[in-house]
Parts: sequence; C-alpha cells; structure tokens
Amino acid sequence: MRFDYYAATIDAPPKRIIDAFATLGSHVENADTLAKRYFYQQGFTVKNERFGTTATICAGGENGRTLAFASGNNTDEFVKLIRSEFTDSHFVTRADAAQDFIDAKGYDSIRKIALKVAKENRLAFSQRIDELNPNAGRTQYVGSEKSNFRVRLYEKGFEQLSHMKHHPADMVFTTPEGLSVKPDEWIRLELQARPQGDIAKALASHAAPAEIWGYSPWAHQLAQKTMQLDIERVTMRLHKQLEPEKAFQWMIKQYAKTMLWQYEQLGSWAAVGSTIGDSIEQQAKAKRRMGA
Repeated sequence: MRFDYYAATIDAPPKRIIDAFATLGSHVENADTLAKRYFYQQGFTVKNERFGTTATICAGGENGRTLAFASGNNTDEFVKLIRSEFTDSHFVTRADAAQDFIDAKGYDSIRKIALKVAKENRLAFSQRIDELNPNAGRTQYVGSEKSNFRVRLYEKGFEQLSHMKHHPADMVFTTPEGLSVKPDEWIRLELQARPQGDIAKALASHAAPAEIWGYSPWAHQLAQKTMQLDIERVTMRLHKQLEPEKAFQWMIKQYAKTMLWQYEQLGSWAAVGSTIGDSIEQQAKAKRRMGA
C-alpha cells in the first residue's frame, strides 16, 4: 500500500520549502494562476524532465502556512522528503491511501463487499461507467463527495489506457511496485482522507498508508473485509475525541522547542508550568467576560 496523493500545509519559511522540494526536479516554474485556485498568492511547480510535476507549492495563504502537494507515482518521493525535512511542522490536509489488486475479477468481488459496507453504514454508493465504451473503465464511489472520507474502487489499467491515444492490443503496464499487468487485471482501492483540525492533521503526518484506513469507522471496516488489514481504529475528527495522553504527547512533540526556550528564559520547569497555567487562566477569564 502507498500514498497516491499527499497534500499538507507546512509551518516554515516559504523559501526553505521551495528550496527543499526543488531537489525533486531540474527546475522550478511559476504557477501563480494555479495557486489562486487554492486561495494562495504565489505558486510554484517543481519540474522533472522524466517524471513531470513532482511537487506543487502554494504560498501566501491566510493561515500563514505554505501548501505543498504531489500525486501519482511522484507521491512516494514527495512523502519521503516532507517527512524528513518537515517532520513535525507539516499538517496533512489530504492523503489518498491506495492498494492495488492484480485480479481480472477483482472489481466485481470488491464492489460486492463495498456495497454491503455502504448499506450497513448508510453511505452514498454511486458508480461511474461508460456503457458505450467498456475500455473506459468503471469507478465505484463509497461515501459522499463532500465527506472527509471517501473510497474509490476503479479499474486502474483501463484508466491508464484512457490517457493514451494509441497503444498496442497486448498493452502491459508496470505498477508502482514493479509488477507487469494487463489493463483488465489492474484494480485499485483508494481512500481519500481529509483530517480535520491540527491534532488530526499532525497525527496523519506520521501515519503509514494502511493506518489512514483506521481514521474512519466504515473505512476501517472495509479495509478489514477487503485487505484483511489488522489496523488500529483511530478517532481523528474532533480534538476532544483523542485520548488525553495522545493529545499531550503530540503537544510535547510539536512545541518542545518553544518550551525549551521558556525553560532557558525562566530557569526551571516549575516556572514554565506556572507560566503556562497563568496563561490558560487568563484566556479562560477573557472568554467568561466575553460570554457575560
């Protein structure tokens, strides 16, 4: 299993981010028009002569962070870089965890399982198909388009063919794992996840692709039935749903440098704790005054 799309906002200077991702290509091009679609002021695309666009970067957003994303086969190297260069300073806004199956009957068999899961969880279950072109490939969606979690089951081999104007009758593709497959054999099951809130987004920045399937109850169920994944069920949506200990450990990891700075300034951890406590009490008082 691997990520087929990965997008995150990064809390770091834009120049440092651009310089880091520039190593994935031969040159960087301006993409301001694209950036404005995502409500950012400046955009850049990292180009590789062999692999095309290996990263897209959008800077100048309202929250002060910089957006970066990659898709398809370029996602693997993108994820390696962002997790090594910006380990604790990137927040996942979308991650697509994909599993390939080499089985000409895989689409129909997995679709039956997905239908059962959709019925049990009262999920939308729409299929896209071209009745006049069987080689266009079928796509089954589980979940609403507006949902934070949505699954796609599609005939990846035929989807690849649709991008080609000409191809031999005995066309064979190579999967990201290096396997040679015929178009009708290549099936992909993919979860599109959009974590909500900084805690959830930060946790996702350290999660393996398989673990992403544990962030939704029904996606977790579907993964167990179709891939026999033994993954932990994780509640991601609301801060208050996270176990206090996990939230505390995330806070320590995220703000360790800031607290160490406070320690150096104040001289003891007791003083740091007291300062934090005073700040929390002041915020609580301010909220009570506003609500009065």
